Amino acid sequence: LSSNFFSGTVPLDLIGKLSNLSRLELSYNNLTVDASSSNSDAFTFPQLNILKLASCRLQKFPDLKNQSRMIQLDLSDNKILGAIPNWIWGIGNGALAHLNLSFNQLEYVEQPYNVSRYLVVLTCIPIS
Repeated sequence: LSSNFFSGTVPLDLIGKLSNLSRLELSYNNLTVDASSSNSDAFTFPQLNILKLASCRLQKFPDLKNQSRMIQLDLSDNKILGAIPNWIWGIGNGALAHLNLSFNQLEYVEQPYNVSRYLVVLTCIPIS
């Protein structure tokens, strides 16, 4: 669904009900993805491998702590402020291979952090 002309607001918790979803790409539309009500208990995509939400006007990190199969996450070109949460390194049970956090308003990485040995691509520059 990326790079189309979709517009409007998508509540992330609504998508969380799609339990068989393995790949979700909403990047580069005219969408606002609302993660304000997402929490790791309600937001479970047991099959989700790839999540691409670049340029979706996210203002905070979606709570993805329980995403045990995720290998690719793109949250670039949003409006996420502050710290990169330390739980992000444990997504996919530590098997996250691609992580793009570039072009946000990130300032630092929460301690302690343990970057996965499976991480092949990490893009998070510039950090304010």
